[in-house]
Amino acid sequence: MENRADVTRQGDSNCGLAAVIDGVLESAQGQDEVAIRDLLEAFSGRSYGPLLMVPGLAMATPLGAIPGVPIVFGVLAAWVGLQLLVGRSQPWVPGWMVNRSIDREQVVRRLKSARPWCQRVDRWIRRRWVWVVQSPMVQVVGLVAVGMGASTIPLAVVPWGVTAPGIALCLLGLGLMAQDGVAVGVGTGLGLLTLGMMLRLV
Repeated sequence: MENRADVTRQGDSNCGLAAVIDGVLESAQGQDEVAIRDLLEAFSGRSYGPLLMVPGLAMATPLGAIPGVPIVFGVLAAWVGLQLLVGRSQPWVPGWMVNRSIDREQVVRRLKSARPWCQRVDRWIRRRWVWVVQSPMVQVVGLVAVGMGASTIPLAVVPWGVTAPGIALCLLGLGLMAQDGVAVGVGTGLGLLTLGMMLRLV
């Protein structure tokens, strides 16, 4: 089976959050609506890193305040995380998940407001602790992604409730793409903390 680390973008200087936003803004030009497919394909297509990072970005930024957006992206993140957990070398996403569209004006306005924060996060990301993003440790990433995606269903009704799961998914996706084990570790810790707090409240 192909090593899971092979699906990451090694040494890609354009794998940051700000680069994702720039790609989305560029692809949204001249459109009335932006499909989730466009959000993904605006930046490196369908490998595990972007498929976790883009949903996380949508939930962690003001874009997550648009009704229905957190749940759609949460389902996508959980589906992708499940495939990573079971060891699938390349993710597969059904069309109905990525063909949904969001109003372009809302996407552009909310992502632009989040870009300065994303640039600060990008300066912290670099290649290190590569063993964390390799099998079998990477299965933990898949498990946490499933949990973060599923958590959006109850948390979507809470104002900014999906922010913590979104940040965790962003860090997991960035870590896979940049082979940054520290980012993956922080994202995993935040994800487990979020799940623990949810279970205590149930």
